[in-house]
Amino acid sequence: MFTDPITLDPTVTFNSTTVTLPRVSQNGTVSTYQAGPLSVFAGSQLQVVASHQFGRRIRRSLRLNYADNAGSTLVTGSTQPRSMSCYVVFDIPSTNAFTVVEQKALFNGLKGTWNASTDALLTKLLGGES
Repeated sequence: MFTDPITLDPTVTFNSTTVTLPRVSQNGTVSTYQAGPLSVFAGSQLQVVASHQFGRRIRRSLRLNYADNAGSTLVTGSTQPRSMSCYVVFDIPSTNAFTVVEQKALFNGLKGTWNASTDALLTKLLGGES
């Protein structure tokens, strides 16, 4: 079980201050942590969901969801709901073929491609390049 609450990195420019997300639910292998409203928009909400699925393969995921009511591009002076999410999924054999150290090393290799000082690869991906 994660330490409750989760604190997002204060260097992230998503909010003007550190975001602390207390656990709001736990249902079996799924835990949800949530905070809001944030300083960016009234009614904004940030949520972290950690989950594990077991079958022929094991899927472990950590997902960050964001939702708010931002200014509408269609009607001046009104707002409309919008949301986005990003997540990482580990898909591994259920036979324990890979150690936690090996799984972490694979992730760190991927993370290193977008964690460069300019975030060039991630910026290109988000711009639609492949």
